[in-house]
Formats: sequence, structure tokens, C-alpha cells
Amino acid sequence: GQVFAANGIATVIAVNVTYFQLEVGSTGFQIIIVSAVVLFAGIFCAYLFAVASKYYTLKQLWTFILVLWIILGIITPLTMTRGANFLLIVAIGGVGYSF
Repeated sequence: GQVFAANGIATVIAVNVTYFQLEVGSTGFQIIIVSAVVLFAGIFCAYLFAVASKYYTLKQLWTFILVLWIILGIITPLTMTRGANFLLIVAIGGVGYSF
């Protein structure tokens, strides 16, 4: 997340296109769908973070997000391979990494 935020949309697009075409075998239209899900889920997650920050400390929220990224980092190479279910790709690549 921080790498993409620091380097901009060009990095996000380069990583999405490269990973989803070469590793997963997604079509261009599927990549656009995943990118749109990331955008809209990210908007919702930013709002959720703002609401949660009123009830939890930054350390608690950061710990939750870090644990989530570690879990996703373990799950991603195991599940998102060539021929993977597209809904699984959207759930993990689109929604999961939007946090």
C-alpha cells in the first residue's frame, strides 16, 4: 500500500497488469474489473478507517492491517495462480489489498 501511494498510479497499473497477465492469466477486461474493485473498495476502506480511528488507537488499527497483509501475503501465491477462480482473484486482489 505505502509503496503504491508513494509511487503513484503508474506503479499500481504496472504491477496489476504484469502480475495478473503473467502469473494469473487474466484478460485485459478482468484487470480493469479488479482495478475498479480496488478503487471502490479502497474508498470504502478509507471511510471505514476514519470511523474506526474514533474507537481504536492508530497502533491497534496498524496492527490489524499489518496482520491482514501478512495473511494475504501468504494466501496470494498459494491461491492466485493461472486458472484461479476470478471471484477469488477479485476478493483477494481487489478487496483484500484495498485495506
